[in-house]
Amino acid sequence: TRNPGLYIVTGSISLGGQTTLNGSGVTLYIQNGGVSMAGGATVNLTAPSAGTWQGILMYQRRGNTTESTLVGGTGQSMSGVLYFPSAHLNYTGGSTVSALATTIVADTVTIVGNSYISAAATTAYTGITGGVFLIE
Repeated sequence: TRNPGLYIVTGSISLGGQTTLNGSGVTLYIQNGGVSMAGGATVNLTAPSAGTWQGILMYQRRGNTTESTLVGGTGQSMSGVLYFPSAHLNYTGGSTVSALATTIVADTVTIVGNSYISAAATTAYTGITGGVFLIE
């Protein structure tokens, strides 16, 4: 369980099938690696609701081209901006994957399975309060 705050990861994040990761008010800043979540991982993360990193859940450094894979399991909920501007992102649903307020920014993205996003994330910069948006 992560406390609220900014977590700077110098390498990669890898969550295996039986991993549990919880946190509210969390931003994961990935400098050089990527993110790999296996299908059986239980992930419940929400981005900060105020401050410099408001709305940002995962931020992969610009220029970092490491591919990331977020595979849903039986209980995964992520809310916030998933920012992978220079990399490919695989976003694959499981049986109960939900992203209640999520915006995906990636160089390229593959969305497969039961992936579900109900609304765009609200950040200090977007002011978006609902709907799903695809920017190409």
